[in-house]
Amino acid sequence: EPRHPRHLKPDQKDVNDEAEYGLLIVGAGAASGVEPADVIELITSKAGLAGNEVRRVRVLARFTLARVPIAKAHAVAGAVDGAQLRGESVAAEAVNGNG
Repeated sequence: EPRHPRHLKPDQKDVNDEAEYGLLIVGAGAASGVEPADVIELITSKAGLAGNEVRRVRVLARFTLARVPIAKAHAVAGAVDGAQLRGESVAAEAVNGNG
């Protein structure tokens, strides 16, 4: 028997809605001691996004990738670019964003 769809809260969107999210590249990574929570905090404090709007944060050696709403991607990159993260000024760039 097929399972019933899981109930979502009204403010939750379908997790598979990745087409609505653009890629943000932040120029700091694990080599600088960056953790996913640091990047989420930076984006939410500087760009005013809610924590659940920042998705799929992946910290690599020298940079970090995160998904943000595509309509806000360039504004988020502008807000984060030049901000301090773990004592270093970081660069940020939006990819696939049109806002």
